[in-house]
Amino acid sequence: MEHIFDYGVKMSHNIPDGLHDAIFRLLKLLDRFHSEGNVSEREFHDLFENNDEIWDCLGYSRIISEPTCDLVIEDEIAGEYIEPDFFAYSEYKNRWEIIDLKLPLESLILRSEGRRTRFKSKIEDYISQVREYNRYFDEHEHRKHVELRHGIKIPKSPPVALVLGSNIKQEKINNITGRYDIDVDVYQYNNILDLLKKRFAEYYGGSEELPGATIATVIELTKRPTDSQEYIFDMGQKLNSNRVSLYLKKDTGLNFEMITEHGQSRSVSIPLGENLAIDEPVVLYIEIASSTELSYVRIFIGAKIMDQFLMTEEIPIDIFGDDGDMRITFGANMLGNQNAAFLMGEHLTYSKVQPLDTRLEIIDYLRDKWGFE
Repeated sequence: MEHIFDYGVKMSHNIPDGLHDAIFRLLKLLDRFHSEGNVSEREFHDLFENNDEIWDCLGYSRIISEPTCDLVIEDEIAGEYIEPDFFAYSEYKNRWEIIDLKLPLESLILRSEGRRTRFKSKIEDYISQVREYNRYFDEHEHRKHVELRHGIKIPKSPPVALVLGSNIKQEKINNITGRYDIDVDVYQYNNILDLLKKRFAEYYGGSEELPGATIATVIELTKRPTDSQEYIFDMGQKLNSNRVSLYLKKDTGLNFEMITEHGQSRSVSIPLGENLAIDEPVVLYIEIASSTELSYVRIFIGAKIMDQFLMTEEIPIDIFGDDGDMRITFGANMLGNQNAAFLMGEHLTYSKVQPLDTRLEIIDYLRDKWGFE
């Protein structure tokens, strides 16, 4: 299966689709692997296959998953075909490469000679396997076969990359891979995770230092909203200034509204549908940062996948005031008016915007507690 990625123009106020989800899922897989060990290569493969942001961070724009390549001439390669995990096209190097995924078997810093020996042996086994892939393409007939079957041109002796391990010194890896006559790189899982987090930080900047609040809950619509504003929460100092609200409405769905200190209203709407359906509970995670120079809201919502929506406004709004005085009401507005077509589960409120890792822990806690898969 081939994937072609087109991200379009990336603006500072719009996070690429799948970035938050890639970090969330990769962290979960690595955590399960380190704590329980019952994670298969298939699970890592599925994550990589279905998340374009991982490949984009590594510099690849197209992939073909599990391409079967028949042996059309006699060769010393075992079997009737080879099947790498991925062919991936490098935008920077203008060429197709072979990518093979392995489990992060050696995921701690190597301290003992025994572990170094085991790691060296594993790496050498993996390189021997991908070396067969490399040798396959030494034959012109094989390169022609792949071009006809998959529609791409793989060069002779193509570069190969292994994805494995975490927190292993690059020098140790180079000492092993440097002894082979093929072009082989190693991507470590922790480095890929760092690249994803770095990209996330590029879109968010240093705004976590701003005064703010975090609200996390589980919400379930019981019927379609009415024409009235059905408040999930309402917070601020006054009704007509320095106020932020999240509410449901029939025609516009989920609405986040910010009212500035001068009474100007700015809002963003998320239509009801796949991400917020009747009788289907979802995790709702909101971050609000507020100062006299910059304000923003980030809304993460979803059940199985944490879809994301974001609004950033460079407008003056100060919901906390000089003395930190602020009112927050759940399930109603500041006046206590209620007309809710939804149920709320446990809601968690924090007095500041949480770091990325903490956000993922909170989301994970709610997902587990409320039985999300």
